[in-house]
Amino acid sequence: MPVSGASATLVIRAIRNSAANTVNTAEVIAADQSDPDSPHNNQVAGEDDQDSVTVPNQSVDLAVTKTVNNSTPSVGQNVTFTITVANPVASTVTATNIGINDVLPQGLTYQSHNESTGTYNRTTGVWSVASLAPGTTATLTLVAQVTTSGAKTNTAQLSTLDQSDPNANNDSGSATVTATTLPPNLVLVKRITEVAGTPSSGFNDLTTGSKAADDNNANWPTPLATYLRGLFNGGSVAPGAEVEYTIYFLNNQNAATNVTICDPVPANMTFVSDGYNSASPRPTESGALPTDTGIALASNAATLPINPTFYLTNANDSDRGRYYPPNDPSTPNACKRVDAAGLVTATGAAANTNGAIVVNVVSGANQLPPATASGNPTNSYGYIRFKARVR
Repeated sequence: MPVSGASATLVIRAIRNSAANTVNTAEVIAADQSDPDSPHNNQVAGEDDQDSVTVPNQSVDLAVTKTVNNSTPSVGQNVTFTITVANPVASTVTATNIGINDVLPQGLTYQSHNESTGTYNRTTGVWSVASLAPGTTATLTLVAQVTTSGAKTNTAQLSTLDQSDPNANNDSGSATVTATTLPPNLVLVKRITEVAGTPSSGFNDLTTGSKAADDNNANWPTPLATYLRGLFNGGSVAPGAEVEYTIYFLNNQNAATNVTICDPVPANMTFVSDGYNSASPRPTESGALPTDTGIALASNAATLPINPTFYLTNANDSDRGRYYPPNDPSTPNACKRVDAAGLVTATGAAANTNGAIVVNVVSGANQLPPATASGNPTNSYGYIRFKARVR
């Protein structure tokens, strides 16, 4: 029993289970002697036989928002999501052990991320932030590739927090992208690359007209003088001289399937059926007949300058090339001329008057992927060559 002038101390340890203001009051509720100025157990605040302490409010109203840089991308493009978490200026509490869950939905494939603070785990999709003081924000950017068409909503959700959050309405943020599939965009450039046995050199740049942009597309391999070499005009050529034509192709947008390129032989010229018989080496595709090779196909080359990868036979065999002689009834309609000016129709109304070269660049399950940069990927571009003799 305490004697006059003595004191006693009681220490109570407790685990807090509410983030609200908590008041803990101690009061003398019983004693053998009476207290003349403070009756025991009367719950009157301010008397000297009781005292209180307040554990301050430990709630914090974090706000999570999310935006995307492009809400209508095309399939194959990258989009950037920005997730922001803010501890408001009016807050009096530093938020700790923050966890925000952000898992990419199907149709979006992770590419990269960058966080202003904390750590993002791409496997679990959790962004962990150790602390966030009042009036400060943190950001996370997620770059994803769109792989399928349609609408996809990506949501960031506050998942863990040491403190309580009294307002659940702003604990998540969402952004939706609606992707469309654009058709492939094949760019063709044609040049004369050899006249009477003399190879053409340099890049004849077309600077005006509707085809100027094709010549200078940023995704062609560089230098252009090495890759897109050739002439617009071969000049005066004597009868009997051979001219080599090159059709350069580049896919500039979305994967292309079943790509076939046709080129009718120019008027007053005759296809040279054995134009590449003397090539050494002369690789041909599996199953090709042992006949003349009058067509060259270069594709999926890893270095510049590109050399033809395959020499294709003129016959109707298993390789990707075929020559259709004049008036061949099986000539694809797109290879038939309309008139002497060289216009081409797809209606079938005209005839194959001078022969035509047809090459199936890719077929079946194979694809011609879109170029993403100059010369990349290497199978997004290539060329077809053949020779014709002036009559």
